[in-house]
Amino acid sequence: MAISIITTTHDAYDKLLKRAIDSVLNQSFQDWELIIVKDGGKNIEKTLPKDERIRYIHAKKFGAHPRPKNIGTLAAKYDLIAYLDADNAFRKDHLMALYKEMKPGVDVVYGDHMNIKLDGTQTPLISTIFHFHCFQKNLLLTQTMFYVGNQRF
Repeated sequence: MAISIITTTHDAYDKLLKRAIDSVLNQSFQDWELIIVKDGGKNIEKTLPKDERIRYIHAKKFGAHPRPKNIGTLAAKYDLIAYLDADNAFRKDHLMALYKEMKPGVDVVYGDHMNIKLDGTQTPLISTIFHFHCFQKNLLLTQTMFYVGNQRF
């Protein structure tokens, strides 16, 4: 089963987009499509890598994360949906690790998150902390999960 990855960007994050795209291209799990949704601003389609699995949508300026993510999700070809913002990157095994956890009857899987600062220092956000944030503070980091998205909005 393939995965649709939704990446949103706007002018402030366009310079970081290459790192995000490269992290998808370098995944150990290669059965995916990448949908890049540009939130207004300059059209960047010509600067994207030439790969038939990458699609580009230039949306009008919304200035908020949910609308571009929803646009990308509605355009997805596959039922498994993953999100990757332009200022983030996946580990090489991110999609494979989550894919292996998908079982019949499971709608959402998630993994740990690592904060890496520009100076290279790393701070893990381990599962127990994630559970606290998710259930106590209602924080769900979309980059750490994917879900079965066959129920369209």
